[in-house]
Amino acid sequence: MLIKFKKLRLYGNLIMGIFWIALGVFNIVDTNNLRWYDYVYLIVGVLYLVSTLYEYLNHYLKIDSVNIKRNKLYGWKNIIKIDEIITIKKFADEYTLISPNQKLCIHTRLIDKYSLIELKGFLETIKLPKEESK
Repeated sequence: MLIKFKKLRLYGNLIMGIFWIALGVFNIVDTNNLRWYDYVYLIVGVLYLVSTLYEYLNHYLKIDSVNIKRNKLYGWKNIIKIDEIITIKKFADEYTLISPNQKLCIHTRLIDKYSLIELKGFLETIKLPKEESK
């Protein structure tokens, strides 16, 4: 099961990437004296576009029969085994899945509304050792 990002997030990052690239191109073309930070605008824009493409292709969560994996362009400890989950906590707009070895936070404000319904349904089906789900 794939849990997708909100389209607003993807479009927002795409617009920011285009904005920074346009600003960088404008500064490079318009200015006679090129400064080092004129190129930083281009780099920031490219990083936004790469991040948006990664999030579009890989989605927010990938749930299979064994693992829940949060896809991030950077970082570690993004996988939790379903059968090791001992507690599911819900606070505000965040689910926290806790196992003896690690903790995985799922931010619901980043999730598409249809995917959020699927995620809630899936989390209700997880068998916890003790009924500590909050």
